Amino acid sequence: MASPGFDVSQYFREQVEEKSAKPSIFDIFAKLLLPIVLASVAVYRRDSTVPLLGFAAVALLASFYRFILDFFKRVASETHDRRVAKKALKPFRSFCRELSFYFDASTSRSDTLTGILNEIARRSTQGTQLNLGLRIPPVELFHNHMHWLNRRIINEKLSASQFHEVVNEFTGLISSYSSFCVYPVFRIFASELREGLMPHEKSQLNGFQGRFVVSVTGYQKFLKDLNQDFRLLPDFPIVIMLPDPL
Repeated sequence: MASPGFDVSQYFREQVEEKSAKPSIFDIFAKLLLPIVLASVAVYRRDSTVPLLGFAAVALLASFYRFILDFFKRVASETHDRRVAKKALKPFRSFCRELSFYFDASTSRSDTLTGILNEIARRSTQGTQLNLGLRIPPVELFHNHMHWLNRRIINEKLSASQFHEVVNEFTGLISSYSSFCVYPVFRIFASELREGLMPHEKSQLNGFQGRFVVSVTGYQKFLKDLNQDFRLLPDFPIVIMLPDPL
């Protein structure tokens, strides 16, 4: 049983990631010298062929055991990572469906940031000021990016490295949307335009904020678990800027 505070998975990952120095030609020759000598003697002394060849084999394994051990460790870790990626693909798709909802470009919905801001801008006497103040990227950029990303996500035969790449790309998309679209809106409303909001508009924005934070927090937990499970692949960034309620 591991002692408290000792991370077995992290220890194993560090052991696997430790890179062995590339052996020089001299090192390889020195390691092969004894097995070659024993094999040569076995050829000339037929009465001792079997024992000498056995000693040669043992000497060969002893010389290269570290390289052989590292090879099998890496194969085992790659197999483990493939299984992790395969198991995580289904929940990852669920998160993609849940979070890509926020990229909906429709202006008629009252549960998306785009729709809420559109209604506020149309109603508010500060509409011009609002449009100038909220200089955020159009949500269509994220919607279009997600459209093409989905074509890769639905692929059933993603390797572990391909899965890792897609997750990284989607995480970057969510992080960018939160940093450049969601967070600025709540910062501006909280500091400059709060008084211009109607009670139901504030309620709609806070409802959106609550749903968005819950969705992203769940996705961050998913990323943390993947970081613990993968052995060879690098950790995913999990820091995503989240807004406070108004």
